[in-house]
Amino acid sequence: MTESAEAGSESSAASTSTSEPAPEPTPTECSPSSVPVATDAAGIAPPLPGASWSVWQTDNLCGPLGYAELATTGGTGSSPTQLLLYNEGEFLGTGIRCNALGQVTGSTEDSVSVQYRWPVGNDSNANMSGRADVMFRWNGSSVDMIGSLPLEKFGAGC
Repeated sequence: MTESAEAGSESSAASTSTSEPAPEPTPTECSPSSVPVATDAAGIAPPLPGASWSVWQTDNLCGPLGYAELATTGGTGSSPTQLLLYNEGEFLGTGIRCNALGQVTGSTEDSVSVQYRWPVGNDSNANMSGRADVMFRWNGSSVDMIGSLPLEKFGAGC
């Protein structure tokens, strides 16, 4: 190695060590299998006294608005369900505060559509005719509920 090449190497090494910025932390990658849905489900009110939740289905957990649909463990088709909402793998909360009978009817990258059902008049639990369709939409910083549930059926707490 020549003197000028050595001098250049030393100055390059010196400038490299002092002018390079510190490496930025690597962001944690979200994968649906790493989202703790069961833990999140265990942290909300149970569907009925003495009952627990089972994860029925999930979708888009690592996207702008994802969901986990919960069913009552050992329940029937008329048992309470619940919807957990996620943004980029982070648990945001439930779609509505109370446990009700709802079913996801569709979803996009930033929305989840749900139909809630309840008995009207002499309806049997297996054939409820009351229906309300709502959509949960990610607005860039939080979730908006589009549509409403009947206050007389769901109360102000939902």
